[in-house]
Amino acid sequence: MIWRLAITIFLFAVMPVQVMAAGDKYLELQRAALAGERPVDWTALRYAYSESDQLDLFGAAIMPLRKEMIDAFLGGDQDLALERSAQILDKEFFDIEAWMLCAHVWSQRGDASKAETCYLAVDEIIESIMGGGDGRSFETAFTVVAVREEYSLLSVFGLQLETQSLVHKDGHSYDVLKVKNEEGKELELYFQIDRIWAAYGKVLKQKEN
Repeated sequence: MIWRLAITIFLFAVMPVQVMAAGDKYLELQRAALAGERPVDWTALRYAYSESDQLDLFGAAIMPLRKEMIDAFLGGDQDLALERSAQILDKEFFDIEAWMLCAHVWSQRGDASKAETCYLAVDEIIESIMGGGDGRSFETAFTVVAVREEYSLLSVFGLQLETQSLVHKDGHSYDVLKVKNEEGKELELYFQIDRIWAAYGKVLKQKEN
């Protein structure tokens, strides 16, 4: 089923062609997924992204596209919403909200096959982030490569953010989010952000130089 990801993307929009830098593992994995050469290893793809030149650490490219995507969807322009989602996936192939929007659009259009493919991508990306943990402690923290992955999970699970704090513990860095569920119950979620922290450190060094 997962090989249909490539077909689905090209059916709803033409993705821009990125120039692949030599040795860019993320783009290699993305191209392999699009070509259907093998099942998508979302964890390897996400981790490679965190070390890639394609990394959009602060969402400068992603966030404007995401706003246009959501505005288009809410405004009833499904074609534009799909086009923007494809542009997001071209930059960040594991973006949960872009895949989720595709699923909603294809569901509304009555194309269960394409919707199923998009929902499958969402499920597998979430599983990749969770990594078998429950996110309720440092030891079972979810692992993210961008802060927006944290917020995407909150949205999927119907959780409202109350506070967010940075904690360094035992050689690792964590975002600890206090959230409230739909019943009003408060809980804490732990996200291991070592890859984000490392990328941020590289940005600071580049500015210093």
